[in-house]
This record gives sequence, structure tokens and C-alpha cells, in this order.
Amino acid sequence: MRQLNATELNRKKRGQATVELALGMIFLVLLLVGVADVARIYSEHLAVVDAAGVAARWSTLAPTQKGCTYPAPYPNEAAVVAAALGPTLVADLQPTVQVIQQSGPDSVRVNVTYRHVFLFGLIDYVNNSFTGGSTMPGVISTPTVCPPAP
Repeated sequence: MRQLNATELNRKKRGQATVELALGMIFLVLLLVGVADVARIYSEHLAVVDAAGVAARWSTLAPTQKGCTYPAPYPNEAAVVAAALGPTLVADLQPTVQVIQQSGPDSVRVNVTYRHVFLFGLIDYVNNSFTGGSTMPGVISTPTVCPPAP
């Protein structure tokens, strides 16, 4: 077997270090993207729960007062959720709204099921449906007369 001189040995060590760096960087980048994806899941969930709360509040209002509290009268809870989420999140999450009447008078629960694409679209075959919900108990106080338009 042939002996390696110092120059050849250094060249092999540098090549080995480059390969190790390339392999290590793959895992570091996947870890970074995974952390960003978890943050995005949390942010989306907070937005969905907030939109479900707005829809639950809207649902408990008396029919004549639904147009008073919001700038535009909405036909149903799904429209309220869509307005609260905004067009970008509605397109990304594709939410579906389920309204459940609770046991109390005018008590309602709004569940919003939405879709999340993992790792920014790299993994799409995973069961990726999540649900966020909010309950509004009883009748809340609302104005009896709509305020005049500004």
C-alpha cells in the first residue's frame, strides 16, 4: 500500500470536511424550516380561534342588530369568519364553519376546521386538518338602536 504525503492527506481532509458540512447543513436547514412552520401553525390557529370568536359573537346577536355591530351585514357565520381572516388566509386555509347550538339560551359554539400545508408545501400527503373554536354563552348586551352612520 502506498504512503500518502502531507499534501495529499490535507486535500483528503478538506474534502471530508466539505462533505460533512454539506450533510450537516441539510439537517440544520430542515430544523430551521420546521421551527418556522411550527410558528406559522400557531399563528394560523390564533387567527382561526379569533375569527371563530367573532363569528360566535355575531351569531348570538339579535337578527335586527347584526348589521349594527359590523360594518356590513353578513349572511351567515362563514362570511363573518372569512371577513375576520382576510382573503389571504381564506385562500390558504380553506376554512369550513360549523355552528353548534349549546344548551343555554342563545348560546352557540362556532368550530372552524382549516387545512395546513406542512413545510410550505413540501409535505402535502399528511392529514392536515385542524380545528379552532369559540363558544359564546348566552345573550350579550347590544345596542337597541343602530348608531347613525358616520
